[in-house]
Amino acid sequence: AGVALVVLLAVVTELGVVRPVQRRSGSGDLPALVSVAAVLFAVQQAAGLVFGPLPLPGQQLVSAGPWEVGGAAVFASTIVLIVVTVATFVAVTAWTRFTRMGRMLRAVGDNKEAAAVLGLPVGRVRVVAFAIGGVIAAVAGILFSTKSGVSFTSGLGWTLTGFLALVVGGTGSTWGPLAGGLLLGAVQVFTPFYFSTLGPQTVILVIALTFFAFKPEGLFVRRVRV
Repeated sequence: AGVALVVLLAVVTELGVVRPVQRRSGSGDLPALVSVAAVLFAVQQAAGLVFGPLPLPGQQLVSAGPWEVGGAAVFASTIVLIVVTVATFVAVTAWTRFTRMGRMLRAVGDNKEAAAVLGLPVGRVRVVAFAIGGVIAAVAGILFSTKSGVSFTSGLGWTLTGFLALVVGGTGSTWGPLAGGLLLGAVQVFTPFYFSTLGPQTVILVIALTFFAFKPEGLFVRRVRV
């Protein structure tokens, strides 16, 4: 039910918010990004009204473990999270490379004006992209909530971290955001251990600003042969 609700919300956001905003603003990316952030803020406040301000524990999908591996305690939920994450990235990579809709999505993402001139169904492709993004976001939320619990303010922090992971990893590869996320995760874990006076969020923002200034395309850049 949660996955279905998020997919519906993603499709409604595209059709009812992002598309009208881009139509009025000249198809710019910044107005679309601001409109998505506004929807997120509205959903966050609505969740606070419905479920209350107190954090809630996440539902444990697998209760086995923990097991000691190299001095660290490994829980079954962590293994499930890693396996599902890798499987999701593999599935998305295969879908974008080997299916007709996936190739059209890549074409629209590269240049939607050229894709429209070629006769591709840009509007339908965008709806599919938002729906798949909703599925991935819902699955990620379900898996991560087992480790951190949920509150009505959780979404904003997770979204910001995901956006910064995209900035660091780049959009040149499907695996780029995963690499960026792993880098930011390592910073969050090791910064308090080695630099107790620095907060991990501060270091993450410094890294993001560095990429914005000197390598805005991210770690992975799509190479085009001319």
